[in-house]
Amino acid sequence: MNNPTAIALLGLLTAVVVTPATARQPRADYREGEVLVRYRDDVAGPALRSELGVGVQRRLHQGRIELLRLPSMTTVAQAIELLQRDPRVAYAEPNFLRRKSAYVPNDPLFDRQWGLRNTGQANFVTGGQAGVPGADLNMTQAWDADEDGRPDRTGQRSVVVAVVDDGVETTHDDLAANIVAGYDAADDDNDPNPSSADDFHGTAVAGCIGAVGDNNIGVAGAAWNVGIMPLRFDYDVVTHVAALEYARDNGASIVNASFGGPGFSRTELEAIRDLGARDILYVASAGNDDSNIDRGQLNYPAHYDADNIVSVALISRQGQITSFSQYGPLSADVAAPGLQIVTTFVGNDYTLNGISGTSFSAPYVAGIAALIRSQYPQATVDEVKARLIESGVNGSNAKRLTVGGRVDADAALDLAPRPSLVIESVVVDAAGNGVLDPGETTTLRLTIRNLWQPARNVRISGSADNGVEVGGGATPALVATLDRGGRTTVDLPVTVPPGLSGHRYVQFRFTLTADGGYSTTRDYQDEIAAIPLGADIQAGFASPSSNLYDEFQAWHVDVARSGPRFLVVETDSTDDVDLLVKRDVPPQYEITVGIDPEDDEAQGFFCTSGTAANCEDPDTLIGGETASGIERVCFSNPQIGTYHIVAVNFAQLQQALPYRISVYGSNVCGPEGRVTTDTGNDGGGGGGGSWNVMVSLGLALMAALRRRARWTLAAARQDGRSDGRIGRLFPLAKNPAK
Repeated sequence: MNNPTAIALLGLLTAVVVTPATARQPRADYREGEVLVRYRDDVAGPALRSELGVGVQRRLHQGRIELLRLPSMTTVAQAIELLQRDPRVAYAEPNFLRRKSAYVPNDPLFDRQWGLRNTGQANFVTGGQAGVPGADLNMTQAWDADEDGRPDRTGQRSVVVAVVDDGVETTHDDLAANIVAGYDAADDDNDPNPSSADDFHGTAVAGCIGAVGDNNIGVAGAAWNVGIMPLRFDYDVVTHVAALEYARDNGASIVNASFGGPGFSRTELEAIRDLGARDILYVASAGNDDSNIDRGQLNYPAHYDADNIVSVALISRQGQITSFSQYGPLSADVAAPGLQIVTTFVGNDYTLNGISGTSFSAPYVAGIAALIRSQYPQATVDEVKARLIESGVNGSNAKRLTVGGRVDADAALDLAPRPSLVIESVVVDAAGNGVLDPGETTTLRLTIRNLWQPARNVRISGSADNGVEVGGGATPALVATLDRGGRTTVDLPVTVPPGLSGHRYVQFRFTLTADGGYSTTRDYQDEIAAIPLGADIQAGFASPSSNLYDEFQAWHVDVARSGPRFLVVETDSTDDVDLLVKRDVPPQYEITVGIDPEDDEAQGFFCTSGTAANCEDPDTLIGGETASGIERVCFSNPQIGTYHIVAVNFAQLQQALPYRISVYGSNVCGPEGRVTTDTGNDGGGGGGGSWNVMVSLGLALMAALRRRARWTLAAARQDGRSDGRIGRLFPLAKNPAK
């Protein structure tokens, strides 16, 4: 070896270099053990690397520039000095690190606000998982627009967010500067403050949106400068709509709705659409009842068909959708932190031990929407929604379980104009039974909408797991050219392999592209679970440690001809598994799993209709009212068609829950006390003996009522799920830091 550079570099492996001690000086950060080298010709690189005995990590500029991996005892400075002596090297330099400036406010509780800046803070529950650094909304970088270490993008008070809730404490030290005139729709007066100490929800929501930041008090909101319009309502449709009319007529550009329920109201839907016609964004919590709302559907106002709604799911401090958050790759637009949230509380206090629920995910997103409208005053509802969705962060299940994923506030504010393609709906096997069956080739009919800039030459390709093939090949299908707001449908062939037995989820991923370099991925989840008539199948729900979201399993059986007097569907388990069955279309539901049906104080839902006064769909049969795990429904005089079955993991154990499911024809229904029979000739009606609960803040069986997206106060507990789920509302400390 005659090359002096190689000899010198290798010599550094054995030499001990001593340098004089000097005062520490500021220096640029770079990655240790790496050097960027630019060669003078194409052949210099391999020859030089061979002589030096170093590896290449990455090539740039057609191979003329390489990132070299240095021996462990060679410093970057030493390697650069030696490489620059070699005539074959044009230059050598460190792999410098680039850090964006971020501003950390001086609010004393900010370090506990992991959702705004996650540094890996400890869980508030002993033994709970700590946070994952960076699994947050990226607020500290969003607040510093020009990266000079100063907060110059914190909102404008002319942008008004209406908080429809149980009132807001307008004199709270951390809120008062941002409060604008409001309205009490419940009492029809101009005092929107809480009526009692129990009405703390709206004050906590308001703090997530717009607690004043960098004021040496308490906490910071997503937007420090924003108009907060408190609108108190009585958790029903009438006062909700009255509050929305006030917001519409008094300058609100964003509405936050941290409540929900299964009741579908045309009056409410029309009021929300009217806001959209006035270019007012409506941000709604996705709900806390554990289900995929693409499937269950009974979740309003978040699930209304209104283009101005942004539905928000909840992530933990690890960046994952929590075990209790509702979600939906088509229906939940984005995700945001909502577990163990430190925010404002009535009595000039703060939720020092945290408060949880999608109730607090939604206002964070509403606050970011206010920042967008502050920076882009002409931004339409569609643009604001597009910026939120397109900012979504890959790398966690939030991207798989919502349209966009976890919101990145900095990205949402910095995005250059572009298309924003979303999949609004997926219809499976439109010409058949509407479900995926093993061994069949059918279609997925996708409705695609463009929210933002025109998308030219839109193309789509798809993939799936479990051996399901999508799209008929690797070449993306040309869909259309879509202007802003444009919609189109496309049919993609899908082939299901034969031999798939039991129940399984199928995860679809679609890649959408358009001219100009736009590309995004959107997800969809379906289920394959066909039961042959007469079959007896051993099934089961996964343990929370292996699948947090395995709580509602969809099955189906095809009845091709008339047969015995009854079609019997039954389940048998060691613990509480519920059963819903409906002919020709899947059951809709909103079910709060895991609560005690015998507890009169429990808040929750067991609904199969959004329009019936008792929230029970007469065409959906529900299994018996016992908690034994043995359920049976019978259809008298069964008709030809597809019977859709939903098995519900109501028990919510910490381990896997096996159950047996059987479907068969019989001339008798079964022993009394274990059945719910349907005597209608059309396969509907009845449901006698089923348990149905719809409790909303103490008001029962009123489908139009709206419930706060939270549980009642509960003792802290850890159930081993996600971020240490301890109920939807954590205990609140009463000794705030001032």
